[in-house]
Amino acid sequence: MTAAELRTVWEQAQQAMFRFADRGENSELRPRAAIQVHTPPRLQGRVNAAWTMLILTPQTASIAAGAVLISFVDYRLLLIVISVIIGACALMLLIRPVMRCRGGG
Repeated sequence: MTAAELRTVWEQAQQAMFRFADRGENSELRPRAAIQVHTPPRLQGRVNAAWTMLILTPQTASIAAGAVLISFVDYRLLLIVISVIIGACALMLLIRPVMRCRGGG
């Protein structure tokens, strides 16, 4: 795959996701449908592979990081840290609720 083809695939994926995001929908299946609808048939396999990689790579990296952490740090300490972080996030949402990007309510 040449750099120009890779750029085209990336741009097609971005355009599909922006069209999807403009509707305010939040289902996990809708991005794939948007990719199928808005990507030329000859690029659908590449765009789908890129989308899958973008979704699965961070998850795989977090599993690997968790495995490394659990082998060096006591699990009780990790649970406390996770609880504090989740509590801080919840507190931030209570103090300053999430607002829609596009005006609305």
